[in-house]
Amino acid sequence: MEDKRNVLVLTTRHKLNFFEVSDRPEAKKKPEAIVAYNNAKTLYRCIRPVVILFYLGRSIKWYRKVAVELLTGTS
Repeated sequence: MEDKRNVLVLTTRHKLNFFEVSDRPEAKKKPEAIVAYNNAKTLYRCIRPVVILFYLGRSIKWYRKVAVELLTGTS
């Protein structure tokens, strides 16, 4: 897959600075906004499965807690 997509970015945070990114043998220059977006996207991909498991576990515990309270009549 090649990096040949046209991307429009409107940002007020980043300046028009270019960074050299060398994912492949030849280095390419990318704008600072695109590099920041790619870094955030990578972090999101790493954290997302952990967050999903955390909330799934909490929801299972919540249902278990409600079932126990209904069965014992303590609510």
